[in-house]
Amino acid sequence: MDASSMKRILGGLAQAGAWGCFDEFNRLEEKTLSAVAMLVRPLQQALRDNTTSVQLGEQSITLSPHCCVFITMNPAGSDYGGRNKLPDSLARLFRPIAMAHSDR
Repeated sequence: MDASSMKRILGGLAQAGAWGCFDEFNRLEEKTLSAVAMLVRPLQQALRDNTTSVQLGEQSITLSPHCCVFITMNPAGSDYGGRNKLPDSLARLFRPIAMAHSDR
């Protein structure tokens, strides 16, 4: 997936007021992750400011206040191949939550 695809997806979520959960997000290439940060940030800021539109790239999109974006990822490292560490600009936009197996 590239940044232009993410822009279309995020624009659709913003207009529809839908929630999107992107699984294994850190499997995207580092350059794509950096570009996505430049799209998610204005979306989150517009939601915080209760505005009716958001500027994603060069396009102004009508914004529903019910829109929300979530990501899931596994740790980057040798145990999990093909995963990248999130750039700081993107990591700051999401609240980390860790999960573990239950102790039966």
